[in-house]
Amino acid sequence: MKKTSTLILMSLGVVLFFSFNANGQFFNEGFESGSCPPANWTLDNPDGLTTFAATSSAAHSGTQSAFLDVYNMTSGEAGQADALITDVYNLTWATSTPALTFYYAYQMYSDPATYTTADALSVYASTDGGSTWNSIYSKSGNVLVTAAAQCDSTQGFVPTSNEWVMETVDISSVATASGVQFKFEFMNDWENNFYIDDIMLSGGPTGITNADLETYINVYPNPSTGPVNVDLALFSLGQTEITVYNVVGEVVARESHNVVNPKRVKLDLSTQPNGAYFVKVQTEKGSVTRKLMLNK
Repeated sequence: MKKTSTLILMSLGVVLFFSFNANGQFFNEGFESGSCPPANWTLDNPDGLTTFAATSSAAHSGTQSAFLDVYNMTSGEAGQADALITDVYNLTWATSTPALTFYYAYQMYSDPATYTTADALSVYASTDGGSTWNSIYSKSGNVLVTAAAQCDSTQGFVPTSNEWVMETVDISSVATASGVQFKFEFMNDWENNFYIDDIMLSGGPTGITNADLETYINVYPNPSTGPVNVDLALFSLGQTEITVYNVVGEVVARESHNVVNPKRVKLDLSTQPNGAYFVKVQTEKGSVTRKLMLNK
């Protein structure tokens, strides 16, 4: 069976609330799509100037990574912090202790023997939608470098395969959070380029059973005035179809979409008359049908 999920929806909007893949990872972001930020992630770029971007010039694995082009920044951009912010993840689904790891590469422009850089890499966690952030990792100064200084170079730093460092972040403070997101922030001192790749949050489930379908596929609120949420808190569902029937068996909605990670899907049935409906979710693992009442 293919290790992907497909979701059927009649949707005015899709909100990612939790996700994990079939390898027991909530996410493993290698920027291979060439997009930065990745889907459902955001950028924090306070000055609106140079910020994180995808690059194919270097990668820890694959062909892409994310980098901050410090080398080509102007002097006015020195002292600015730019950040990658992940989606929100529900760690209560974890079946083992969650772990956050990533790889980075960084090089100075100045001679570290004569200059101590103020460049800094920090990781923060938020459990309130980004309103407040708590520091869970920090590394700064000359100890941040992973390659020899490139003093007076005419080209920005591009790491080789052996100039990447793996870091493991202690996330015990948020290990049971129902909604957590992470921020990877780089504060530049106008030195040289910074790269990050293979950001992984592991600890998710590694398999599902037919019984999981009944437990983790939910349709609500019920009754509804029109807006309906369909939660598929599972992965590796295979080809999946959601069909909405009225009481006489007529199909009022049917769609299919290729969705890699579980999602909370928002449906709009406000154009349908009041009464009883049946929402059937058909997957390669089996099917679940929920009775739904519309009462507008």
